[in-house]
Amino acid sequence: CSSDLSQRRFLYPADPEQFPPPGFENRYATLTDLQQLSREVYYTAIDQFQSDEKQGAMIAAWSRHDPMRQEAGLGFGDLNSDGLLTASTGADSINAWTGLFIVDDSSDSTQTPDEPGAAAQVKDRFVYSALAAGSAEIFRGSINEIHADSNLLLAAKSGVPLTDAGDCRGTGCGFVELVKNAIKQDVESGHIFDRNTSGELLLFTVKNEPGGIGIPYTLSGRIDLPFPDVYGLDRKDNLAFVANGNGGVQVLDISNVAAPYHLGYIKPDGFVRDVKIQGRFAYIAASREGLVIADILDPSMPIVARFDTLGVANRIAIEGDTLYLTDMAGEGRYSQLNIIDIADPYQPALIRSIELYPAQADRVTDGSYDVFVQAGRAYVSTMTSDQVDRPAQSLLEIIDLNRLDEAGSGVNVDISTPVLIHTHAMPDDFAARGIVVARGGVQVAAGRAGINRLELNELSILSHTPGRDQQHVKTGLQRITLELSAPLAKTTVLADYVQVLAGSATIGEDISRHFTIDFAQRNGEAATRFIEISRDANYAFEPGQQYFVTFKQGLPPLSGQALAQDYTFRFTTSVAGDADAPAIHSLTPALGGIEGGSRVVIRGRHFGASPQVFIGGQAHVIE
Repeated sequence: CSSDLSQRRFLYPADPEQFPPPGFENRYATLTDLQQLSREVYYTAIDQFQSDEKQGAMIAAWSRHDPMRQEAGLGFGDLNSDGLLTASTGADSINAWTGLFIVDDSSDSTQTPDEPGAAAQVKDRFVYSALAAGSAEIFRGSINEIHADSNLLLAAKSGVPLTDAGDCRGTGCGFVELVKNAIKQDVESGHIFDRNTSGELLLFTVKNEPGGIGIPYTLSGRIDLPFPDVYGLDRKDNLAFVANGNGGVQVLDISNVAAPYHLGYIKPDGFVRDVKIQGRFAYIAASREGLVIADILDPSMPIVARFDTLGVANRIAIEGDTLYLTDMAGEGRYSQLNIIDIADPYQPALIRSIELYPAQADRVTDGSYDVFVQAGRAYVSTMTSDQVDRPAQSLLEIIDLNRLDEAGSGVNVDISTPVLIHTHAMPDDFAARGIVVARGGVQVAAGRAGINRLELNELSILSHTPGRDQQHVKTGLQRITLELSAPLAKTTVLADYVQVLAGSATIGEDISRHFTIDFAQRNGEAATRFIEISRDANYAFEPGQQYFVTFKQGLPPLSGQALAQDYTFRFTTSVAGDADAPAIHSLTPALGGIEGGSRVVIRGRHFGASPQVFIGGQAHVIE
């Protein structure tokens, strides 16, 4: 799948129609000055509010400090003007500021990016809303990771050491001053939180404050964390899990968003950089310790398994029973995406490691940083240095996971497509971080290079529900939904390109006739980038059955290249049918004799009115 960088978005810190604002006339004069200020902060994270329609707002974070040099143990530290490592002093940390903004709106664009070697068709777009600017909230520190659900946004804010530095005078300070100025113009909304420099979890809810404009995020709660290093995070129900470096994984109760509190922690031996939750287990990237797995339903949250990746385990993505874990090089030379089978969380097994090394012989890998996986593709941000360890380039590797078997067959097959993000990396801007697939393209938080949008040149499946290899899907599922990278013609006969099989991907029963396949509706119109496969009322999914959905090669978009190869995904229905599946919390005693007659107590939820229990394949009497 080929792709091109088509757009870079930046945040205007002031109104371009009234620039410079009063009091700043002696410092700035033209719109070019304003655009330059927009490029002087780091765009550190991006996500999209979730919704069934895939139309939620895109939210991004900015920071005055470079999060890559702030993150410990990756070998970056501070870089001097020659791009070489120096001691990290934090001398300007008092002027570390950070905030959030909505990415979708844009008020201006220019055709010519400043970065040498950038493609001529790339457009720089600048985001601004006067009402949103007045309602903004900014914080001391650096928001490096965000996690958006349908109604709640979690932000991981790394702390900074407070120093005696005076007024902000460095790069990015003008941006911060203009943002503060806009907030001060609105006395009813917007806040400058200038006191807390600690590592924190910030919680934003979707609500409209007095004087606000319905911005889909308002700070509703916050809680300090033990260590200033705050990285990846995830949410399960009313619990938030936050990677806190030497503090392990902090587990927080957020049932009352306004008053979150510490519930416990999981403490691997390694420095924790990311955590993802699936089922009853937490999957943790613990640097040189590798992958660590903990049981979060056990009150003590014990570690139940470890897997050494041989590098610096950094960021995690999970799809179905497969976990994807990036390795940074650190002081070594490992740069790879580890693909790990977690069907049995107590025995994680390596499926394959995909090495991601520079194509040029005079480049040295700094590792694979972030990963996002969806619909059979892995998107991995990587970075390289030259022979004297100066930053050289950053890339996004797009890996076709449907071709893993080809890559492992001994034949020389390249299943990865690299896209340059930083064509010429600089000492103060050399990495791409957060990744999300949204709005029909790949969105990348690329430091001072802005929020980059990558177009997929051939028609691609971006996402679908149920997800790839998803387990325990209820049999009452009404429809299967799918998002494409480009719109189709309204006259496309979708039934010619879609097949649904039960039991097997090759010899299973073809049940396509039991489904209606059509475009989704948005505001009364056919949304030809979204497809719905709706189950007939007289057909029911079978419990505990595998189903395979195939989109066939040749599906043509309105413009661009057709779907290059068949795409098939699998999901498995719950053995509980349309009821909630049983969730076992504990079983006592853990050990017993073989003579029989032992009383076993099973605690959990959703056992139903007439449960059955089998131990070792033998049915047992239920009291």
